[in-house]
This record gives sequence, structure tokens and C-alpha cells, in this order.
Amino acid sequence: MRWPGGCFADEYHWKNGIGPREQRPRMINTTWGGVVEDNSFGTHEFMDFCGQIGTQPYVCGNVGSGTVQEMMEWVEYMTSNADSPLANLRRKNGHDQPWKVPYFAVGNESWGCGGNMRPEYYADEFRRYKHLHQRVSGQPDSTAWPADLTAAT
Repeated sequence: MRWPGGCFADEYHWKNGIGPREQRPRMINTTWGGVVEDNSFGTHEFMDFCGQIGTQPYVCGNVGSGTVQEMMEWVEYMTSNADSPLANLRRKNGHDQPWKVPYFAVGNESWGCGGNMRPEYYADEFRRYKHLHQRVSGQPDSTAWPADLTAAT
């Protein structure tokens, strides 16, 4: 199951979708005509839904308006078993054990709504995101995506 989907993936900032729902910030979703997104369906809800329907998660990182650091932090939040600030935040938010994230996308439709990037530019960005992601996830540089993103402890 892929999430966040479509062009919204490159507007989505994962930290807005964790913690108590009533405290999550609202945003304008420019992809869907300016509707208000309340972030009530975030990382925990997505992972729970995947478990309920018996499928594997496929997480799509934000390259269009996000940063490499933001993506690295999200991977750590989801997959780390370490005693780290982000893994501990996940625990505080109600999920003690790391999730397995077998698929992780670097952006969505980068040639259009995901940033209107030239192929060469996206290829450079992809290499940078992949390299830094692998450092956080514990996957070797030779691992091609998709990969098992369960971080080494």
C-alpha cells in the first residue's frame, strides 16, 4: 500500500501527521484544489491500516518541498530500534517497536507536480537521498531500492 499518494506526497511533511490528532496542524492541499488537510491520517494510522489489511507499507518521501534531513528523520522514526530522539518519539506516540518498511520512494512524479525537475537534476537528488537514507537505515550502498528499511540497531 503506497502513501502518501500522488502529487500530495511532495507537499506532505511527516511530522505534521504524528502525535495527538487534535494537535496536528492543518494545511492547504494545493494538489486537490485548495482543500484543507487536517493530517488526521499520518504515519501511525497508515502503518496500522497496512497491518489491518495484511499488506506491506510503501512510503513515499517528499522530494518536492522536503529535505534530505526530513526524509532521514522519517526513516529513523519508523525503523530505528535505537535509544534515539526520533525512535523515542515514536515510542511516546504509542508504537514501541520499529516498523518494517520494505519499500520507500524518493518523491513522486518529479518531472511534473513533484517539482518539475529535469531528469539529470532528479538523478542527482535521488543519489543523494538514497545515499543518506542508507546511512540511517543501515542498508549498504550496493542495495538497490526497494530494500528492507528496518534499521540496524
